Amino acid sequence: MSLYDDASIILTPNAYKASKLYSLKPTDGTADFDVVRATTATRVNEDGLIESVGVNVPRLDYSGGVCPSILVEPLATNRNVDSNISVGVNLITSTETIIGVDGVFLAGKVIGNTSVVRHTLGVSNITVLTGDTITYSVYAKAGERNYFGIRENFQTGSVAIFDLINGTTNGVLNSTMISHTNGWWRCIATRQYTGAGATGQLMTFLTISSDGASSVYADDGTSGIYVMGQQVEGGSTATSYIPTTGSTVTRNADSISKTGIGSLINSEEGTLFFEGSSTLLIYNNAISLSNGSTSNNVYFYYDKVNSKYGFAGFVGGSLQFNIKSGIVDFSDNAKIACKYKLNDFALWVNGVEVDTDSSGITPSSGVFNKLSFNTGSGAAPFYGKVKQLQVYPTALTDTELTALTTL
Repeated sequence: MSLYDDASIILTPNAYKASKLYSLKPTDGTADFDVVRATTATRVNEDGLIESVGVNVPRLDYSGGVCPSILVEPLATNRNVDSNISVGVNLITSTETIIGVDGVFLAGKVIGNTSVVRHTLGVSNITVLTGDTITYSVYAKAGERNYFGIRENFQTGSVAIFDLINGTTNGVLNSTMISHTNGWWRCIATRQYTGAGATGQLMTFLTISSDGASSVYADDGTSGIYVMGQQVEGGSTATSYIPTTGSTVTRNADSISKTGIGSLINSEEGTLFFEGSSTLLIYNNAISLSNGSTSNNVYFYYDKVNSKYGFAGFVGGSLQFNIKSGIVDFSDNAKIACKYKLNDFALWVNGVEVDTDSSGITPSSGVFNKLSFNTGSGAAPFYGKVKQLQVYPTALTDTELTALTTL
């Protein structure tokens, strides 16, 4: 017998339709997952282009490379009301356009004028409160200029500078770049506001001098860069692009679960295996086997506070075990196996057993009937990228767990 043969449920980024993710195993449809998201959304397709998908359509996202992941995201709002506006202050409007990162939109060139000033694309008035974390993002491509910036206006005027040729970023703001097709980059910067609440032009996108050294300079009036897809959202991570035209737009959260599969889940012992990553964290976001509640479950989770993977379980509302890894980077793709059995609980990460507990009980036979991307009742939903998810009705051996989780 192989691990494939032993698994009762295998989910991969494979076939889908609206409201449904098809499991690779079993093949009769009994474990095909239900997907709910009551709005449209975008993904990066296999050609590296951003495309829109319909209501409740699962998203197989290729932003990580040639192999897709199942993209699961929280509710988010693009608070910038015109995501493709390319006019601003001290800029020269150009009729020159190129195909944008979606393969359709004609992105305009942003050109600085010859005054010794900042050449900026403004974002409409946005209100922030003390303690708010805001993430700004925009798609940009080098033209004659290759440096681009995001400037936060309310506190210190900090700037993140992006090199659109070499894919590097620096500056005071927490920033990153994501490569897309045809030389396009998504430039991202995050800032937490510690001052008093304010309303105004929260941030600006701006051109940077040809040496990458300054945002205040005289341009030549002909050289520029291309931009599209300006986004402003709450939280510390840029979510998938939300197009706007004239007003803010909200994308609903993705919800994935399957109930009525008690014949495929063993409450008394088993193994839950997950491969994927997450930067879209709320505290203890989880994937669980349960009876539809948090009173009887086992669940793998991301411990945001401590930057650790965790595995925990309850019986009759009483915590039986809670084991954790060492400190990890949640954005890294990882293979994680969670084994549960009477007085035998173990957490494996990338081929290594990282924690165990030899004391605790499991629910009686027939209790578990649900697999969900939360702790069982909807709390602590998982958000991130899923490469594969598997359920085994037995507690796998150490040899099997090593083979299953080795990268």
